[in-house]
Amino acid sequence: MSVPSQSQPLLPPSSAPSAKPKKRYLTPARIAMLAFVLAAVVVMFLEGRARWQFSATCRAIDRAIEADDSGGEALYRTDLDRLLHGSPIRKAAAYSESFTWRGVFRSYRMKLRYDRRGSVDGIDTAE
Repeated sequence: MSVPSQSQPLLPPSSAPSAKPKKRYLTPARIAMLAFVLAAVVVMFLEGRARWQFSATCRAIDRAIEADDSGGEALYRTDLDRLLHGSPIRKAAAYSESFTWRGVFRSYRMKLRYDRRGSVDGIDTAE
């Protein structure tokens, strides 16, 4: 039985110094997973943006209505453009106007009611 000398350690063939390192590459499974994660991030971003724009607009209009109720200046239909966040889809009627922010899976809706002078009388949301 021979005893290995200390000058030559036993190495497996795969870890021999002359072996080239493995080349890493993207497999179809990795590409599919990356595409799925990227799509999920985009969907989450679009949904979050629609929700944030809806919420910010509701808060701004609520503050303006509260200021009107406490003796401040009335909020008129012509003043709404400065309070809107994002670009909702607008549908106007004689004494109301509806706004819709669309996400990928969900739409956020708000309806404003006006009095005869054109000032905001009330706000209705689907939530």
